[in-house]
Amino acid sequence: MIMSLSAYDVVAIIGPVKELAGDEAWNAALALLGGPASAAEPPKPIRRGGISERQRELLAGRNARLRDLHRSIRDWRDLPLLQVAREIDTGARRYEAGRWPRERLWAGPPQYEPAATFWQILQSGARVPGVKQLIQILGMEVQ
Repeated sequence: MIMSLSAYDVVAIIGPVKELAGDEAWNAALALLGGPASAAEPPKPIRRGGISERQRELLAGRNARLRDLHRSIRDWRDLPLLQVAREIDTGARRYEAGRWPRERLWAGPPQYEPAATFWQILQSGARVPGVKQLIQILGMEVQ
């Protein structure tokens, strides 16, 4: 029967051999196994994908603000989502490059839309997404 052991398991099993082999030989053997530099070093945890709860809340708030923005601008209500997404994308990029560096330290958002929404999103640490993702976000309110 063939068993598969990690380098950490090997170290735990044959750890007493270290006393007999000496540090240099022991470290060379561990390097060949691809294991930790010392027997006391645990294996690194496997990182799982996904986003944190804080990040999920941040994105949910951003998405809600974008949907509210879409509803609040009368000229956008009857436009196709692609055109609205392009308008938001263009406006957000212009705002971020032009006004945001001056307004980011303000105590509150600008008075008028869409700058107020862009300010709130950027102030929260999020970014305004690109056109494809905007279409998905804005399309969620239609369904």
